[in-house]
Order: sequence, then structure tokens, then C-alpha cells
Amino acid sequence: MNEDNLKDLALEMDVALTQLCIACNNQPLILSGVLLARLTHFNDFLGCGKDFRDLCKFISERPIHDPSALDSKLGDLKEANELLKQFTKPKKGE
Repeated sequence: MNEDNLKDLALEMDVALTQLCIACNNQPLILSGVLLARLTHFNDFLGCGKDFRDLCKFISERPIHDPSALDSKLGDLKEANELLKQFTKPKKGE
């Protein structure tokens, strides 16, 4: 998936999540719990549950909105890139 497609997908997800949050009476934690449970079930069903859990662990250990915490984590993206390779289909010829 190229960067433009990923950006478009993220924007579509933002709209869908906002609408679902409104449907949950603006309770994002309830929505997050349901969504995480459904994603876990989905990934288990498709046989990639362990990779999904590894991805969740990786994400949970990296704050997104605390710039001071991010500074110390941004130096080495090797771990993130290796993990991302597990979820990316190889391009033809690779």
C-alpha cells in the first residue's frame, strides 16, 4: 500500500470512527473496546492473531500525543519497520 492510499484509508477510518463514536453516545472508550475485540476476533479467524497482538503491543508502548516521549523513541525505527514488513505484501519482483 503506497503512502497516498494509506492516507486515504486513514481519513476514511477517521470519518467512520467519528460516526461510530457518535452512535456510542460519544463514549470513545466503549467504541475502542468493541472495535478492539472485533479486530482481535477477525485476526484470529484469519490466522494472524499473534501478529495482531504483537502489533497492538508495539503500538501500546509508543505514546502518540506526547512529543517529549516520542523524541526518545524516534531515533531507531528499525523495530517498527521490521514489524511493518510482516503486514506488507511484497511488491512484484521482490
